[in-house]
Amino acid sequence: MSPAGDSRGYESKKSSMASVQGSGTDKARDLKFLKKLEKYRTRSRGSSRANAGFGSAKKLRGAAKGVHVELLRLNPSGKQLCSDNLIEKAKAQGLRFEHLGVTIGTVIHNVDLRKKLSPTLVQTIKQTLNERKVIFFRNQDLTREEHLEFGRNFGELEIHPFGKSVDGYPEILPIYNDARFPGAINNWHSDVTWRTEPSLGSILYMRECPDFGGDTLFSDSHAAFEGLPDHVKKMSMGKSAIHDFENFRRSQLAQGVPKKVVDEMKEHFPLASHPVIRTHPETGKNGIYINIAFTKYIEGLPIQASQNLFRTLIEAHKSPEYQCRFIWEKGSIAFWDNRAVQHYASSDYFPSTRSLDRVTICGDRPFFIANHGKL
Repeated sequence: MSPAGDSRGYESKKSSMASVQGSGTDKARDLKFLKKLEKYRTRSRGSSRANAGFGSAKKLRGAAKGVHVELLRLNPSGKQLCSDNLIEKAKAQGLRFEHLGVTIGTVIHNVDLRKKLSPTLVQTIKQTLNERKVIFFRNQDLTREEHLEFGRNFGELEIHPFGKSVDGYPEILPIYNDARFPGAINNWHSDVTWRTEPSLGSILYMRECPDFGGDTLFSDSHAAFEGLPDHVKKMSMGKSAIHDFENFRRSQLAQGVPKKVVDEMKEHFPLASHPVIRTHPETGKNGIYINIAFTKYIEGLPIQASQNLFRTLIEAHKSPEYQCRFIWEKGSIAFWDNRAVQHYASSDYFPSTRSLDRVTICGDRPFFIANHGKL
């Protein structure tokens, strides 16, 4: 055996492989095999259609299945990315939809959020959020009062107990990054799942946008659930997981907050137990509801089994098929449903400044019902 760092053994093996396999591209050889295999393909499928079966499976599975199931729930035709009812409402109100992903993400054009919104328009925006899970608006020039007013159309607004709010506006959480404070929210998560009643949704408004980078990605928790293997679904449904704000406690201690105060925080915000698969209270759809930021472990399983299931569910949101990507501009707004998506803030804009304001809508206690909901 050649010693470490000695390339002689590798070169000998490579030479031997080349003599058996040939080197480079041999078009004559490749054409020979193409013709030889074609007669078997024709027999097996009764057709010589080009590339039939190449890169395919006998049935949909994984992300392809998850997206397909969710698309059909949005519109049974499979040819529209939202319901016919919503399409008609948008047209009647002069709205234009720009869909970013197949089952997730829609920019709503022709809306001025500075104006008082009619109940009909608020309901259409809410329906769009329920169907598309995250919605966006561009070219909005909002004061902080107008930002708050827009959020209140959808429920009571919460105050983040650990983050410093904007002076005079306790319900607005500033998210600011620059050369001194680099962005570090680049992980898939759902907001404040450490609460016993996590938020319904978040409304983020871009005040200062970097010249490049800083996009936010969103992933469809409902489609991700539908794309899971059946045995993973069965193992996940009915299970609960523990959520904690340990990372916030560490940051408070690092900033000089006395341990006594941090311990008091833990007493007022105890560990939260939420279903691993959550049923959406408005659409009835089930979706994955654990995240890397706040979920500690899955209850009722041995440690290794809990870790394995946790990793499988965490990985599900990373499939591009489930995602959309929003490229920010100054004056853009993203409004996402924390019960239906996870999000990821891309940290690729250092040392530029990225400054946003976040308003968050109070939610309710998560639950699970073993069904296949639809709008």
